Amino acid sequence: MAINKKLQKNKGFALLLSLIISSIALSIGLSMLQITMKQLTLGTTTKGSEIAFQATNAGMECLRYHRKDFAAGGTVTVSCLGLDVNMTESGGAVVNRYTEKDFNLPVPGGSVCIKMQAMVVQPSSDHTESNIFDTGKDSECKANDTCMYAIVRGHNRSCAEIGGSIFTAQRELTHGF
Repeated sequence: MAINKKLQKNKGFALLLSLIISSIALSIGLSMLQITMKQLTLGTTTKGSEIAFQATNAGMECLRYHRKDFAAGGTVTVSCLGLDVNMTESGGAVVNRYTEKDFNLPVPGGSVCIKMQAMVVQPSSDHTESNIFDTGKDSECKANDTCMYAIVRGHNRSCAEIGGSIFTAQRELTHGF
């Protein structure tokens, strides 16, 4: 009888122990899943940011390549990356602004959006423009020079898809030359 009472007292201990071990294993597994999901999100964001930066850099190089074409004024055709982008002049006597142009650049798996804007300063022969683009740095455009300030924004998605996803990345470059 004494053995029977002892068995009844310890009944269910194996079940309790297995539940505790299962709970610990489940919590470790869920923690690892959460870390994996965060790493996946971070990797996706980093990749999108890098794609957006490369698109921005490509757009800036296009404007840099065609910077002399902007001296003539009017409409400038920026031909690079296999596309022709027409930028139309609007502005005053000294600073000519060119309309911001959005275009999709085809890439493997879809396209990315590039937005380009340019401002050109051409002071007269007896005039020098200081702080021409209000960038916080001293910048001068001397007489008879043509100075250009470019703003390029790149996205990791097409222009139509911007704002449609929390994973849309935008990078911007500004440069005076």
